[in-house]
Amino acid sequence: MSLLTSHTSHTSHTSHTSHTSHTSHTSHTSHAAPAGGGGGAIASPLMADALLSSQIGLDHWTLDGQRRPVTAHPLPLQRRLAAATGGAVNSTPRARFRGMDGLPRAYVCLSELMDRVTFDGSTASEARLSLRGATSGPIVRLRRPEHAVFDAQLETVHALSAERSERATEILAQMVPAGTWWTSIVNLRPQRHPRTLELIEALLNFTVTVVFRFKQLAGCPRPVEYSAAIQPLIPTPGHDSWPSGHSTESFAVARLLATLCPDAGPALRQCAARIAQNREVAGVHFPVDSAAGALLGDTLARFVMAVGAGLDMDGVAVGSGDKELPAVRRAEFDPALIYAADQGGPRRPLDLSTWVQSVDGLAGAVWVGALPPAGAEAGYVAELWRQTVAEWS
Repeated sequence: MSLLTSHTSHTSHTSHTSHTSHTSHTSHTSHAAPAGGGGGAIASPLMADALLSSQIGLDHWTLDGQRRPVTAHPLPLQRRLAAATGGAVNSTPRARFRGMDGLPRAYVCLSELMDRVTFDGSTASEARLSLRGATSGPIVRLRRPEHAVFDAQLETVHALSAERSERATEILAQMVPAGTWWTSIVNLRPQRHPRTLELIEALLNFTVTVVFRFKQLAGCPRPVEYSAAIQPLIPTPGHDSWPSGHSTESFAVARLLATLCPDAGPALRQCAARIAQNREVAGVHFPVDSAAGALLGDTLARFVMAVGAGLDMDGVAVGSGDKELPAVRRAEFDPALIYAADQGGPRRPLDLSTWVQSVDGLAGAVWVGALPPAGAEAGYVAELWRQTVAEWS
């Protein structure tokens, strides 16, 4: 299920699917209706039967038993739209976007975001994500860790298993995206922050799409594939290890929410680090997976907000209101710069909980510059971003 369908309370957050199978997280075949939109909602069998019998009893027959012809009766909103568009209802893609439920809007935003980037995995040692039409180089360059890095971190992953008893509940609960944790920090509420939840949904869809491409290009094995002694606490996902999807998603959402609610920034980043490291404790990720995911997620969130602060569907510059928008900078991940050799000895993993405080410092200081012009059917992310900022102003 979607974050939008389940993010109504701490008790009902049972959705958005697991990284252990990650099938419905990408296809979303099991989505119910998103919060704030009743259309397409999956009713109970009892309710469906009741609606069926009442529709038969009320719609087609008059009180004297005569069959009533079915005619069109537009709702008041549709009448107003028709009058505004010269007779056609929802005649433009923009009008249809504004009339959609939250989940379809999030997918439209995902399409716009993916239209603006390209992947390059032509070399075995690194993969790049670039802005389509830009000449300033890639926005993300991730250099694949050598097998020696993973070998050196096996002992760390094995040692972290000692914390499984303490963290088992967290690990199991975080097999789905951690909406409950974000809610506990910034008090996200569907009634107050519907557009924020839609933007988070779009951001998660974007990060999952990007991180799976990087995983597929890098082809890095999981810890248990290096050593059977790891014995993961949870099923090992059926896709490659590096970068960590949980780390990417968590740091992306942390960056987005920290921009909207700056006072919560430190707590959000620490929460993201804890979620990432829990995957290491579970035995399904290496520390280097988490580190690359943190940098990738932070950069993708910056990019999404930069797109959002651009031109909306009406060609009006949105900006960021009273929010200080983080700069979009080129992010380069090179394991050799992070996992330094200790006097010629084995590589030492850096403590992620300490490293996240300087995640900005690890991103290259080179500005990407202005985003390339978008196509005619752009501005959907900006529309959603403007409404999101308004919910926090």
